[in-house]
Amino acid sequence: MDGQANITEFTDGTEKANEPETVRLKHLARINPTKSELSDLDPKTDVSFVPLEDFGTDGEIIDTETRPLEEVYDGYTYFREGDIAIAKITPSFENGKGAICRGLENGIGFGTTELHILRPRKGVNTEFLWYVLRSKPFMDEAETAMRGVAGQQRVPTEFIENYEIINPPLEEQRKYIQYIRDREAQINRLYDKKEKIVELLETKRIAEITRLVTSGTSDQDQELKDVESKWFDRIPVDWELQRLNYLKDPSTTICYGIVLPGPNQEEGVPIIKGGDCHPEALDPDTLSKTTPEIASDYDRSNLDPGDLVYEIRGSVGRVVKVPPELDGANLTQDTARISPREDVDSDWLKYALKSEPFRQQMDLHTHGATIQGVNLEDLRNGVLPVPPYEEQKQISQVATQIDNRIQELTEKINQEKQLLSEKKKALITKAATGQIDLTEWNPPDN
Repeated sequence: MDGQANITEFTDGTEKANEPETVRLKHLARINPTKSELSDLDPKTDVSFVPLEDFGTDGEIIDTETRPLEEVYDGYTYFREGDIAIAKITPSFENGKGAICRGLENGIGFGTTELHILRPRKGVNTEFLWYVLRSKPFMDEAETAMRGVAGQQRVPTEFIENYEIINPPLEEQRKYIQYIRDREAQINRLYDKKEKIVELLETKRIAEITRLVTSGTSDQDQELKDVESKWFDRIPVDWELQRLNYLKDPSTTICYGIVLPGPNQEEGVPIIKGGDCHPEALDPDTLSKTTPEIASDYDRSNLDPGDLVYEIRGSVGRVVKVPPELDGANLTQDTARISPREDVDSDWLKYALKSEPFRQQMDLHTHGATIQGVNLEDLRNGVLPVPPYEEQKQISQVATQIDNRIQELTEKINQEKQLLSEKKKALITKAATGQIDLTEWNPPDN
């Protein structure tokens, strides 16, 4: 299996030598059962409705809506308590979208037509079947079997029906489930520890950046002065509190970008969206593009190297510096362009906008129930302690060193997290395809 992770440390080395017998899925589960079995139900009956985005990747439904049966009966996919739902359209299928359907209103659910539903037959453990459907052989073969045009490919029903899986006795299926759960728990504990380290590193990053942009690089005590600000008590005596709008190039305005950039173009003007506001995303070859005609209507937000792009909708507060290769690019309405004055170092300003006091100011003005956002006026009026230009350069140099060091550590931990995820997939595959001999294995005492 290409790219198969080594899971020796999470197994007992009890790999089976012989391939077990298999049976087609359609003999172990009803595939896409008909909704006609609800024909005698009162149309006013409350049922659960689950949008595709509310199917998780670990067998769970994240959230549901309650709707009357008559509202969802036509045009949606039916499932009931205990069914397995998996996405059939790309990229949701590849991302592992799906769930064991539990906690449904009156035991009935409906969702997008982009689902396949499997209802395990008697003698088939639902969780065992779920793991089989998450195993690498099934995922790989299903992707190969997909049909349709690019971006709209789907796993066909006949592939699901005819896919062959192992069918051990029910007690053995349950033992496999216990085995997977035990080994998964080990992996998850390690994964959670890595996540906490990443969170601590990010806290450290913000704390160090905040210290630098509020008090400078000097190890010696500086002469401080009192300031009238809700966000700052005292700042170095030769610094000044200034609004962000005062730090921009006078010939520009702090503004958002293209409102309707249209469909992505193979060739065109690169645009930076909210989700692109981190350095590794600023690859001209991977950024979305719009037409020159659309971009020309937004000349005000054309980007120059050294400009800053600040996310104003979504993950408010993420900020990135525009590299030389994106000269002439544009941005969307989820982001704002900030062009620093000549006597303002763009790297210093980038770190100042990431500092805790500025983030707190924007948090105070962030609004929106579904998508969080901050308006441009509040952004322009954000207050920063501004040092002399030469000191800005010193601060940005030290901040960059700290930022790079923490980023290296973060990337290393993220690679370790990815390896753990691969080990979990490998574990599921070996167990769900009968490659582990559990004859001598006993569940640990709880």
